[in-house]
Amino acid sequence: MGTRYAGFFRVAFDETHAKPSVAFTLAPHDFIQSEWINQLFETSEHKLWAATARGLLEFIPEGDAEGRLYRVYTQKNGLSDYAVTALVEDTGGNLWLGSGTGAGVMRLARNGFVTYDRQDGVISVSSIFADRAGGVFPGLRPRR
Repeated sequence: MGTRYAGFFRVAFDETHAKPSVAFTLAPHDFIQSEWINQLFETSEHKLWAATARGLLEFIPEGDAEGRLYRVYTQKNGLSDYAVTALVEDTGGNLWLGSGTGAGVMRLARNGFVTYDRQDGVISVSSIFADRAGGVFPGLRPRR
């Protein structure tokens, strides 16, 4: 579960219908990015990503070499915008990111980020959808 002010959680349920328990928490004081989680997304490779108000967060359950449970992607890593509002994966395994502040759509490919922005007619994205044929469609907000 992603939240607006408390990070994100994994909730565990069982067949007894007992009260669910919190199996994992990544709270705002645990990561430097943003407590505002716009969307959580699990890829076909079972990687968990979080679209946040301050960039993209990749969850690493086993931890990285320094023991961190996440990797942060910001404009320093190639994002064209810090406010990531939406995530989806295409059939090629590329992760697509929508921006809510006018920077358009970004694609995280194996060789880095590709951005589609105002020059391509994409301004503000509130959601992204993938179809069965492998196409990706951003939910665009109207121009003002």
